[in-house]
This record gives sequence, structure tokens and C-alpha cells, in this order.
Amino acid sequence: MKTLNESFRSKFADIFIKLDRDYPTHIPVGVMIEIVFEASKKVGIDSYSVLKRCHFTEEEIRGYFERLGKRTEI
Repeated sequence: MKTLNESFRSKFADIFIKLDRDYPTHIPVGVMIEIVFEASKKVGIDSYSVLKRCHFTEEEIRGYFERLGKRTEI
């Protein structure tokens, strides 16, 4: 878990994501998108850009935004 936190921190120094020590090593895509989306909102960085940099697919991002009720032009 420490390595995952450090890896993420090195790529996105402005976004703080803290995963508890007991967090499962396998995180479903939908949960990870939500974690990244919420973290990017907190620091005011464009969520779509951050999700793309995290290598989520267009389909995964579109699906997440649609679940939020947000229409996108993706």
C-alpha cells in the first residue's frame, strides 16, 4: 500500500489520495475512478484530464459521468 501511495503521489503531486493500510489491493475500476474524481475536485484540477492521465478509458470515464448525471462530449 505504501508503494501505491508513493507512486500516485509522484505522478500527481497536487492531488492527495490517501488509501488506508487495510484497503484491498484490488480496487474495482468504478471505485478508483470515484477516488480520483473526488480528489481532483478537491484541488480544483480538471477531473477529465486527471482520469485520462490515470489511463482510464473513454468508456469508463463516460460511464462514470453518466452515472453522476453529467452529460459529456467525450
